[in-house]
Amino acid sequence: MSPDLNLLDEFALRLLCLKSVGQFAAQLRPRPGLQYDLNSDLYSSLLAKPQVRSMITDRERTMKAMAHRRLQSEIKGLEYSVSANQYDSLSPFLVPVTSTVCLHLRTVKLLVATQRSVIII
Repeated sequence: MSPDLNLLDEFALRLLCLKSVGQFAAQLRPRPGLQYDLNSDLYSSLLAKPQVRSMITDRERTMKAMAHRRLQSEIKGLEYSVSANQYDSLSPFLVPVTSTVCLHLRTVKLLVATQRSVIII
């Protein structure tokens, strides 16, 4: 702020700016859930009204269902692509840690039996 303003003037100026922003927000289309009453000089929330609240919850429910379906579709697509290219994306060389060879020898033997990779010990 300007050094010429004292604290009270600065407070009044900020309050007027906030009020003008609120009036601007109340005039936006579609309404953001804010209403300004000129007679009482007060803001009120449109979300407090039951019909608006139910409209918003229906929309939210629909959006969540659509997002859920889209995510399910993406997961199925990823599962299919992973199962189809399961061995194509793996490196042909495996270097297991000594403890892995000792603790999971059966799994290492299964990997050797697939003949899709070279085990380097």
